[in-house]
Amino acid sequence: MKQKMDDVRKMEFSDFQELPWIKGYLDSDVILVNELNGLKEYCALKMNFNIFIECLEGKMEIIVNSERYELTAGHVFIGPSNQIISWLNASPDFKFGMLCLTDRILQSLLASNVDVWNRAVYMSREHVVSIRPKLADQFGSGINMLLKNIMDDKENPFREEIVRSLLHICLLMFCAKQKMKDKNDGDTERTSGAPAQGKAIFAKFCELLREEEIKHRPVYYYAEKLCISAKYLSFICKEITGRSANDFVKQAVLSDANFYLCNTTMSMKEISARLGFSNISFFGKYIKTNFGVSPSEYRKRFLQK
Repeated sequence: MKQKMDDVRKMEFSDFQELPWIKGYLDSDVILVNELNGLKEYCALKMNFNIFIECLEGKMEIIVNSERYELTAGHVFIGPSNQIISWLNASPDFKFGMLCLTDRILQSLLASNVDVWNRAVYMSREHVVSIRPKLADQFGSGINMLLKNIMDDKENPFREEIVRSLLHICLLMFCAKQKMKDKNDGDTERTSGAPAQGKAIFAKFCELLREEEIKHRPVYYYAEKLCISAKYLSFICKEITGRSANDFVKQAVLSDANFYLCNTTMSMKEISARLGFSNISFFGKYIKTNFGVSPSEYRKRFLQK
């Protein structure tokens, strides 16, 4: 069912902590959930934090930024911050584990490996990963057991530190998996030689693209916010990813356009203004160039499908 734009609720980390149907561990930067009760009505949520959902049994379907993903046992969904979750459905036997992290703790835990995370979720768009059965049995079960004990043992004086240590291990395993994938794809040589300063700037650029409500901006707009030149920002993106800064801006704009066209009842004029286009004609040409059809035809095809 299509939703009105007003139905898209911005979910802050503190809001999520206070929901009555959440049961699990939570602190200022981490939420671990293994049970949801009382969630009967659902509207689109734009979350300003990172979310991980591991399917233990059954099946779940989820739509994020108008892209549909299916999880079965052994799959983990990875959703970076400021994504819009507009629909989900789970089988009666669905069992899961869910982790929510603020950007602050994610960057702290990953430290020098933040660029690997950015490459995976923003460049390669790795949103669903598979856990090898052997690894899940030997590692995942142990982690789940430890986390359960930690969640129950509220008097443990090192509770928060232990949770962070376990999360650090999990995130490093994800980064290791991505680095091996990069090596197989031949991308390691390019990224490994990039200077630390360049990686930090690229990470901040990705963060700006997530946070900006209107993303259809010239590259120099983002460069000025980073206190560098547009030429240097483009050089960094090309050096680290092989893609231009404008490519990343376009990807962000098209992602928002896809969501508004497929998941809201906003008019083309309203969407054009929301995305930052100067007029509806320019917006129409932009969509047709990148999607192959006009905005109205794109919406029509989505509804038919």
